[in-house]
Amino acid sequence: MQEFHQTVKVKNHVINITLPDHFDCDEVEVFVLKKEKNDFEIPQFQIDEVRERHEKYLKNPDNVISMNDFLKELENDL
Repeated sequence: MQEFHQTVKVKNHVINITLPDHFDCDEVEVFVLKKEKNDFEIPQFQIDEVRERHEKYLKNPDNVISMNDFLKELENDL
């Protein structure tokens, strides 16, 4: 399943969503949630790290492991 998150402004009860180039499909299911005001701010270094990891994933989506496998490996290393 392909998915992505995007925050968009509402103008006159209308929203426009532009799908990324890698998002290849003919039909989508849309969920609309009211954006809650955040009382915290994500540090820029964390945003940069997530973007970098996402780019690496998009370049090689088969080179990932599940969270369960990761946790098992971590336990074995301890």
